[in-house]
Amino acid sequence: MAFWCRKCVVVVLPLVLVVSGCAIAKKENRRLLNALDSVVQIESTPARIAAAPVCVPVAVAAGVADAVVVHPAVSIRYAASDTYELLWVSQGRSPFEKAVLFIPVVVLTPVVFTTDWLVRSLFPI
Repeated sequence: MAFWCRKCVVVVLPLVLVVSGCAIAKKENRRLLNALDSVVQIESTPARIAAAPVCVPVAVAAGVADAVVVHPAVSIRYAASDTYELLWVSQGRSPFEKAVLFIPVVVLTPVVFTTDWLVRSLFPI
């Protein structure tokens, strides 16, 4: 019983974290679903019922692709920009300070980028 609970936690916890992040809850973060909504506009109820077997799986696939592929890919550009501005843009530093901080900045760049990218991918920033 305990082994099954651990498996359930391992599967459900990341799913809950991704869904609760709400980055996809913002309309501007759902590029594929917005495109699908603009193309598929069915007015009558019988037509909606008839189209449901096709539209629902397509919409679910678009939502999953938005959450897993498109939004994280778009977030890379913003995370890279944030990392560059935070670590690499010299804010009135002297040449000596730049030389001393070069190795720590090189070491921190992947950490800051990855953290920023994950936060931007999961939460609506």
